Amino acid sequence: PLTDRESTCFYNNGSNTIFIGPVGVTTSDGFPLPSGAVWCDDTGSQSYYCVVAASTESLRVLEN
Repeated sequence: PLTDRESTCFYNNGSNTIFIGPVGVTTSDGFPLPSGAVWCDDTGSQSYYCVVAASTESLRVLEN
C-alpha cells in the first residue's frame, strides 16, 4: 500500500464473488464483492487481502 494513500477502490472484474479483509481473510468472514461490484474505503495505508471460493478472479485496484 502507498504510505500516503487516502483511499482504495476495488472493482470485481471477474465472474465470481471476491472476499476482502485483513490478513487471513476467508470466504466466511470476508466482505463479499460480487461480480461487477465496486467498493471504496478511505482508511489510508491499511493492507487488504482477498480470496475467492475456487480458482482465480480478476480484481482491479485504484489507490488515491
